[in-house]
Amino acid sequence: MNALDLSGNRFSNNFVSCFNGLSSLRSLDLSSNLLKGSADFHGFKVLSSRLRKLESLRLKMNGYNDRIFSTLTGFSSLKSLDLSYNQLTGSAGFNAFQLQPMRLGKLENLYLSRNQLNSNISSILSGLLSLKSLDLSYNMLRGSNINGFEALPSKLRKLESLDLSYNRFNDNDLSYLCEFPSLKSLNLSGNMFLGSTTINGLRKLEVLSLNELTIIGSTLLLSLGALPSLRTLSLKETNLSGTSISQGSFFNSTTLEELILDGSSFPTNNLQNIGAFSALKILSLSGCDLNSTLPA
Repeated sequence: MNALDLSGNRFSNNFVSCFNGLSSLRSLDLSSNLLKGSADFHGFKVLSSRLRKLESLRLKMNGYNDRIFSTLTGFSSLKSLDLSYNQLTGSAGFNAFQLQPMRLGKLENLYLSRNQLNSNISSILSGLLSLKSLDLSYNMLRGSNINGFEALPSKLRKLESLDLSYNRFNDNDLSYLCEFPSLKSLNLSGNMFLGSTTINGLRKLEVLSLNELTIIGSTLLLSLGALPSLRTLSLKETNLSGTSISQGSFFNSTTLEELILDGSSFPTNNLQNIGAFSALKILSLSGCDLNSTLPA
């Protein structure tokens, strides 16, 4: 057996015995169970010695706290780890995990969405040098308060997808985010960006999500036209009424293929300029209360 899905059950203590004889297992889903006690933590240490080929482990929605981290370092073949929808803060339990990050040196995908992570998150991430996809959405993160945040781009040089949506990042954090050399997808929706700074340096960025923001300044939007690989831009439910981009470089992109403006307050006097996107294939303007000329 290669894959086993046990999500949505009632496993709690002493679940390790269920995995006898499954040494070839590569994917295990234990999401939405009752795995949060001290016996469960010990169980994962035992389990890691039996499932040496395990590549994917899903533990979302189990009520785990920070103590879970130190019990997972034994899964040396792990490529994908999902700990979203738990009670992780990063305040305790990270130290034990931090001491052995290279034991998870093959980890490529890490999902930590909808926890309560704080300023110590860098201590775990900096050692995960193979990481390609990172989801930190819906936490309590603010770049200026994250210890070592500015050093992460130099550590996570293989990172291609980063989701920081619905945190507390602001314009001052953009300079650090623009230093990830391999980034292809970036989600900054629902943060505190006002558009007063540029996005520069992300030459490989293909997908950018800036949904549910209130953008007052035009600097951010104008800088998007200079991103050489940008193919998809989403501005859903974003307030753009205070911007002025009619004569700017925003419309200079020759690579943009999909523009999503659903529910946004995109200035109607700029609609005709959308036709300047020479590569545009998909335009979505649902719920924009339009009553003027559509772009050609």
